[in-house]
Amino acid sequence: MSTTIATVIFLKDNEWYLQFLLPILAQIEADYPDIHLTYYIYENDSSDQTPVLLKEFMAGRNGKLITETGAPTAPEAASARGTTQERIRNFVSFRNAFLDKIREDVCEADWVWFIDSNIFFDKTIITDMLEAAGDVYSERIGMLTCRTTETVLIEKYLALGGDPSKIPEGCEFGLSVNHYYDTYAYIDKDSRSFYPKCNFADCANCAEAEAGGAGGAKATDAAIMDVNSAWGGCVLIKGEIIKSPAVRWDTVIMPNGNALCEHVLFCDRIRSSSGQRIVVLNNIQPFWIA
Repeated sequence: MSTTIATVIFLKDNEWYLQFLLPILAQIEADYPDIHLTYYIYENDSSDQTPVLLKEFMAGRNGKLITETGAPTAPEAASARGTTQERIRNFVSFRNAFLDKIREDVCEADWVWFIDSNIFFDKTIITDMLEAAGDVYSERIGMLTCRTTETVLIEKYLALGGDPSKIPEGCEFGLSVNHYYDTYAYIDKDSRSFYPKCNFADCANCAEAEAGGAGGAKATDAAIMDVNSAWGGCVLIKGEIIKSPAVRWDTVIMPNGNALCEHVLFCDRIRSSSGQRIVVLNNIQPFWIA
């Protein structure tokens, strides 16, 4: 049985990342003929070869590539992170504008696959996620996220008690200490945020994580974990859910002056409009590199 997947990616100045991403997508196409990928890519204001590489990749492939210059809501570099009102509002604006342009197309797919920039994964990622989730229809699972981890510099890895023998020869980027990638988007089933820490018990960086005096509540180590909100940079959402115009990003200003992560309200609208579950797949662990 074939599976149709609409792949949605937002990119800016990602020439180096595309050296990984485009070949791995082509490999999925070649090795999994029952998975039919289409591509919906938004790129703006890149100063490197990102738009050139994308145009070459999209030649002969189905989907839509939108490239813009001077975009009024253009975000900072895709790898930038932060909680400021301007940054979050910009992300809300350009994400929603692009989703509105492609919604009628992508909702026809079985799944919509959102990939953040600088997320690295194996060619088995889609089959791994769907197999790990089990029967998503009988279990009413509407959104699957990975437990994506961050890499840290080797010096920090060692300072956190990392095993020097596990550092591969010639390692250039760093190593994972099992720290969750998107702590700002993560809200557990008890409506708790752990930001800037995560609550995964095997994270060497957050051994003493607490959430509002919750005493260091730890996430379950079950293969499938229900949450109110998560992103993880590698997300599958049923196409039928994306069809609803109510599903969109948004933010509010919190008492500390920062903007609420746009994914929190996006996930809330998925749950409220579809009545389906959002789960983190604990054993599926891509990694993110700054």
